[in-house]
Amino acid sequence: FASAKGQEDKAILLDCANVSEVARRTGYPRSTIQNWKRNPLMIPEGYATIKRMFYEDDSIRTDMYFDAEGRPVELPQGQYGVLHEGDMLTYLDRDGNEIFSFKNFLHNQPWLVMAAALVVILISLFFGKRVNICLLIGYLAVIIYMTLLDRSEGSAGARLQLFQSYIRFFSDYTVRQETIDNIWLFIPLGTILYQLRPRLTSSIGSAGNVGAVGTVGYAPNVGAVGTAGYVGSAGRASAPQLLPILIILFIPLLLSGMIEVIQYLFRIGTFELDDVFSNTLGGAIGVAVAYVFTARRCSDQPDMLSYDKGGHSAYES
Repeated sequence: FASAKGQEDKAILLDCANVSEVARRTGYPRSTIQNWKRNPLMIPEGYATIKRMFYEDDSIRTDMYFDAEGRPVELPQGQYGVLHEGDMLTYLDRDGNEIFSFKNFLHNQPWLVMAAALVVILISLFFGKRVNICLLIGYLAVIIYMTLLDRSEGSAGARLQLFQSYIRFFSDYTVRQETIDNIWLFIPLGTILYQLRPRLTSSIGSAGNVGAVGTVGYAPNVGAVGTAGYVGSAGRASAPQLLPILIILFIPLLLSGMIEVIQYLFRIGTFELDDVFSNTLGGAIGVAVAYVFTARRCSDQPDMLSYDKGGHSAYES
């Protein structure tokens, strides 16, 4: 048995690399998580023992999860084990039979998740407020389903070490895919929230001697301003202010934190700071995408509005 003397709370997974070929092909010995006193420990997912079987090339075929007494343990997604087929994972029931999970299907098809997210982003960018309100309601339902629903009660746990997943990002496919999923899940949310930000009517910019202009854009009652007058930045939407953007970025952070707390309190998942960071990062990326798109659209609008002596814009058809 491996031990970590002086680190009583540190969980250790025994290394099965040196067991015999016969033991590998029969799936034994089991890998047991222990503390330095050799007492079984329950990790946050709720299991203490993994029964592992291997392919002919010594790669992992199946993992089945058990508690300290050897009873099967159901993980939050309803699986008692997983079947490894290359980079794809298939959930198993307590008897080792394959079971279908929509969330697992999406996990194995990352391109589908990305394609769906891109479609939502494009719809949000090219349509108006009403469409974005509908998108927000629908997408919040998707987030709730993916993070809180269709989960089984397990053991409550927490991983408070920040960037732990990112340290293992390139060495562990499962961790890498879960991290990417957490980021992608919140990118459309950031875009939608940015599109629904409050319409600011603050400073329009220098308007010369035109006088007060009530709204951004062409004001037909401005009057004659000569043959080459202009209205400061009136032809362009005012640049987004910093405060609304910070508020928008706070919403994914708050939502992700609430999801993690609910998972912990109802024992349907593990509270992980890395998940909060990844979700917030996704929201920030979504905001950045919408910001750049909006800025480019605004830059295509004319700054200069020329008027004739009758006060009519030269751009009017």
